[in-house]
Amino acid sequence: MEGKVYDKRGAPRLNRYYEKFKPYYKLDPENHADKTLVFESRFECGNLKRAVKVGEYEYDLYLKNDYGTGGFTQWYFFKVSNTRKDRTYRFNIVNLMKPDSTYNIGMKPLLYSVKEADQTGIGWYRDGYNIAYYQNSRKRIGSQPSGMSSSSASTVASLGGNDRANPQSSGYYGSYFSLTFEVKLKHDLDTVYFAHCYPYGYSDLCDLIQRVCTYQNKDKIRRTVLCKSLAGNDVEMLIVTNFASSPEAISHRKAIILTCRIHPGETNSSFIMNGVIEYLISDEEKAEFLRNTFVFKIIPMLNPDGVIVGNYRCSLIGQDLNRQWIGPSSKQYPVLYHTKLMMKKTLESRDIFFFCDFHGHSTKKNIFMYGNNQTKPSDKHKERVFPQLYAENSENFSYEDCSFEVQKSRESTARVVMWREFNLINSYTLEASFCGPSKGAMKGCHFNPTMLDQMGRVFCKTLADYVEREGGAGA
Repeated sequence: MEGKVYDKRGAPRLNRYYEKFKPYYKLDPENHADKTLVFESRFECGNLKRAVKVGEYEYDLYLKNDYGTGGFTQWYFFKVSNTRKDRTYRFNIVNLMKPDSTYNIGMKPLLYSVKEADQTGIGWYRDGYNIAYYQNSRKRIGSQPSGMSSSSASTVASLGGNDRANPQSSGYYGSYFSLTFEVKLKHDLDTVYFAHCYPYGYSDLCDLIQRVCTYQNKDKIRRTVLCKSLAGNDVEMLIVTNFASSPEAISHRKAIILTCRIHPGETNSSFIMNGVIEYLISDEEKAEFLRNTFVFKIIPMLNPDGVIVGNYRCSLIGQDLNRQWIGPSSKQYPVLYHTKLMMKKTLESRDIFFFCDFHGHSTKKNIFMYGNNQTKPSDKHKERVFPQLYAENSENFSYEDCSFEVQKSRESTARVVMWREFNLINSYTLEASFCGPSKGAMKGCHFNPTMLDQMGRVFCKTLADYVEREGGAGA
């Protein structure tokens, strides 16, 4: 994978609250020979617990566990300062959880150099060499992390990390994995950010909503607060349709429900959702057709608490929310509870035509979908039409990577629960690789925000094609 720059967005905004923090390592202003990097991650979405200097230019890095868990370490986002020009730095992230990663098939870390951005306008870019993702010798002690399936636990155990037959027992549960990479930085005394993927925080969502929910767009999009999260953050819901139509016309439109960011570290999914939202309110002919045909209810960030604190997968109570959709408690899982309540109330006035939950994928390339194991032949055919059309509309979407099976460990995920409880044939999970496509003109590249945004727009165009092909929204 080449390291070409793709994104010119600015560096993360650090508000005054974060700027008050004193660094954990204080440089002596009189000692210019001290080349120690100063690490920091106390900002929105940041994740780094500890940095240990093990060589002149080498550091072992430990990520924070997701709150309330003994693991789920995969997302990283931190900055370093006090850099030296043309020195090769080696970083070892030593407490990762997953036994495999797209780093083994070409993915590179993401960097943002403040000085490089000031001097050249270059923003986030992929870089690094001698990249390796591998099992290390450290043992993780404790019980199975909340939300991890037994099948996933067995996968980790099979790699030699479990000393007990039962993966859910206490004691040694599994091994840790390391990501090692080297980078040569271009500037002295620079500040450089490192991230697993392009950061997209709660503040970014608020900016998007402020930008699109304007008076000029009042006949296309409106916002409401679905509920409060456990930490008291607003869980925003956007409603898109042609509000200039008569109430009777609106009442005959079916609903499409789209959700995103139940897993905080899957930031790439938010850029696809951005493309969806921007396209739906555009003046494109197919966008106008969709607004005249459907009522879209979009929840662009299901887990804002986890996003803000830099979790990879879980909520503030240490739960993988995408394993809790069956009978969610209003106290423990308010967002899930109110999402399902919203869907139930929606069904009182209109049918739900389509559901999709947007995610990122850490071990496969391409963009693809998961469906369900329909039993009726006609339903099996219908469920596969949208993914097939999506693949026809974009070479970055891979129908070959789609799956229409339901594993036992996935029975409480959004797409499966919506299919079973609400009888939705078109109920999907959309997965976008953290890496990039394995085919087509962009083979060998990383997905970037522009490409992901475009995939969101193609998603909407495919919806319009699907309706036309299947004979209208009543099909």
